Amino acid sequence: MYISITTLGLEQSKVAELTAFYEHLLPALQNVKGWRRLYLLVNRETGEGKILVMWDTEADAYAFESSGNYRAIISQLQGVLSGPVDREVLEVVLQASSADERSSKTPRGI
Repeated sequence: MYISITTLGLEQSKVAELTAFYEHLLPALQNVKGWRRLYLLVNRETGEGKILVMWDTEADAYAFESSGNYRAIISQLQGVLSGPVDREVLEVVLQASSADERSSKTPRGI
């Protein structure tokens, strides 16, 4: 499993707009090959935001970016962004949950 992390500067007054944008986008994202889950994180004091997306494979994460869909999404967000956007893809080597859920390690381990 892989996670793409997009870091962005966000106009502090635009958090609700960003959230609504992604809520509207979710049905389309859920049909993208390898897409699993999205987390939208914001620091309301600093205006920093992060978008974490879980992918089945590294290839899926990069295919989404190279398809042009990622850039199309970012271009639609220009009215809520206040700074540069950066994206990286990282491998998940350990995943843990609360005691009510199982703890697991990816097959490759650490």
